[in-house]
Amino acid sequence: MKFEIKGLDEFSEKLQIAIKKYPDKAEEKLISIACEFRKDVKKKTPEMTGRLKKSYKLSQVKQIGRTMYIEFRSTAPHFHLIERGHFQKTKHGDRWIPGFRMVGKTVEEYEEKIPHEINEWLEDIFKELR
Repeated sequence: MKFEIKGLDEFSEKLQIAIKKYPDKAEEKLISIACEFRKDVKKKTPEMTGRLKKSYKLSQVKQIGRTMYIEFRSTAPHFHLIERGHFQKTKHGDRWIPGFRMVGKTVEEYEEKIPHEINEWLEDIFKELR
């Protein structure tokens, strides 16, 4: 029995090109997702003075080994109070002010959203190989 696979050399060349392009494409995709994440968090952030919405920052793309990441943070000193909730002292005693969980809720949404988005992105890369 004899097998012959045609186009393997061409596929191999395209795969090598994709591997060389991957770091740039991965960085572009990571930046795109991080910017979209920040935008979605801003939408969920309550509008009081606007300082909190303006405080959201993204780091440059960082890399440890093969892992790329971007750090998301808030420079507002009151961020944790709005995100997680806090006790407020009143003349009638303490009362709990619940947090808005704008980052927590967005993270939960992205845990479901990201795998689908990455699959589509990978399909686009593999289409280039054909």
